[in-house]
Amino acid sequence: MTGPAMTGNSLTSTYHLVRQAIVDRCCLTAVHLGEVRHFVPHSLGLDSSDRPKVLAFQYAGGTTTILPPDGDWRCFAIGDLVDVRRNGDPWKISRAFYRRANRCVMKVDISV
Repeated sequence: MTGPAMTGNSLTSTYHLVRQAIVDRCCLTAVHLGEVRHFVPHSLGLDSSDRPKVLAFQYAGGTTTILPPDGDWRCFAIGDLVDVRRNGDPWKISRAFYRRANRCVMKVDISV
């Protein structure tokens, strides 16, 4: 899979930017639901309703819930990410990798 069939250039370009960040192992910064988030994308594809999603490790920034000091896994809808850009932070990973994968990305396009 090279990405889902999506409408709108912004959704398509965001999907491809996140995909390339996984390939290059780069951290990203984006606005999600009004909060600036710093995260590492790890798995990209479609959820069970065929919506594009990314499983990411958020290590800094705002959140609508609580972010532990060491960060936590998040599932972001690609359509909810705004102003996505690489931030130059070092690649991060958690030992609890994939504990949320089955609920976030069901049809994997790319994964670390």
